[in-house]
Amino acid sequence: KASRVAIYALLIVGALTMLLPFYWMIISAFKTPEQIAQMPPLWFPTSFRLDNFEYAMTYAAFGRYIFNSLLNMVCTMIITILAAFAFSRLSFPGRDVIFSIFLGFMMVPFELVAITNYGTIVQMGGLDSYTALIFPYTANVLYVYILRNFFLGIPNSLYHAARIDGASNFKYLTRVMIPVAK
Repeated sequence: KASRVAIYALLIVGALTMLLPFYWMIISAFKTPEQIAQMPPLWFPTSFRLDNFEYAMTYAAFGRYIFNSLLNMVCTMIITILAAFAFSRLSFPGRDVIFSIFLGFMMVPFELVAITNYGTIVQMGGLDSYTALIFPYTANVLYVYILRNFFLGIPNSLYHAARIDGASNFKYLTRVMIPVAK
């Protein structure tokens, strides 16, 4: 009984420690700059200011930021799904070798290729464009790896049955694999 109480107390302290930065971030959005910098910290503001949000919406293009994020997400999702399907269901020469090389890219840190990516984007004439925003991030090896392994868990009998019934690979992907993965 005492050990269980100690474990729960430790878990509660850990949870509060993890939630503290989120609380500070949210509560600071309603404070004045002076209240944020005040020492000792002001844990509960005396008045809630909403003009910080108005200022942020006026001086930052949040609509553009959200659009950019959604466009990047959609492009990444399409590339990831198609690549994972190809590596899990289609048979083509060198598939396993290509996937092994693809997995090898997981070991290369992004910081190592950032300058090369920048040079490639400049050579393609894509600086200050959506190409520069989306192209370097669409083929995420980790996402393809995880989704490929999930697709491999779907029985081959479903694939063969769909193919016998006349479904194309794309139809099988959109009607069976993606709904199962959802």
